[in-house]
Amino acid sequence: MKFYKFFKCLFLIIVVGTTLLLELAPKYLLQQNIEFTDKLVILKIIMTWFITPFVLIMYYNNTMISKLKDNSGMIAAVSLGNGIILFVLVCCFIVRIGVFVLFQDRIETPLNNGQVVVEQGDLIFMNISIEPIVIEQKSVFVQMMELYNYDFSVFSDDDINEYGYFGYSRIDDYWNEEGRYPFFIRVNGKLAGLVLIRSCCEHNNLSNPHNIAEFFVMKKYRRKGVGKAVAIKIFDMFPGGWEISQWTNNLPAQNFWNKVVAEYTSGKYNTFIAKEKNEVGFTFDNSL
Repeated sequence: MKFYKFFKCLFLIIVVGTTLLLELAPKYLLQQNIEFTDKLVILKIIMTWFITPFVLIMYYNNTMISKLKDNSGMIAAVSLGNGIILFVLVCCFIVRIGVFVLFQDRIETPLNNGQVVVEQGDLIFMNISIEPIVIEQKSVFVQMMELYNYDFSVFSDDDINEYGYFGYSRIDDYWNEEGRYPFFIRVNGKLAGLVLIRSCCEHNNLSNPHNIAEFFVMKKYRRKGVGKAVAIKIFDMFPGGWEISQWTNNLPAQNFWNKVVAEYTSGKYNTFIAKEKNEVGFTFDNSL
């Protein structure tokens, strides 16, 4: 009997502990620039909305029944109450899974002014826009690149200089050289990142080439469909051959672009490896 009680308590601790870890995991993984995949989301929903409540209810039910051995009326009432709770729990679980399945792919509606409205299953509505960076916004551009380089230093291993800056030597080139296009990303009017485009390729010979020099979405707006919406808008703005490269150690970027490119091209893309620069990437042509 003691072993049975110990096993029940241990099982309860494991279930509750696993649920707490899954609840905390998204925030931790986001801080580490690691994607919280859909499989983990489904596991989190199952644990939070079904398994853990079910185990707690059954544990409570068994405890109450063991205390009410001689009171059949109360046992029946407790069992009926727990049965109703379990029925409601199952209904809520089915609805939650249904919402996730139906809305896991964001609905992105382009607007005539270059903006995109993103609708998600949790009913968050965001007005996403991209705007060209003009030279009068150079100081904001510089500051935004500092935020980008800070995030990217996890992969680049760069350090700040003695003045406290990472620096970016190509700032002025985006107004002085042809074929460079800088854009700010805004969400509901607030600055949320940037994307820098060049009309060239580094590793492939493509017709009417373009590549993404830098792509940055602030952490607050990640995992909300912002990066995907911006990428699709940029692709549509620049028809032709596209080359998108990532460092081999930047797995989150590789996962992100793999999903975006695969969906945008319906699987009609190629991959490449540039060993001399420790880069991998994707190519496609959206002018065909």
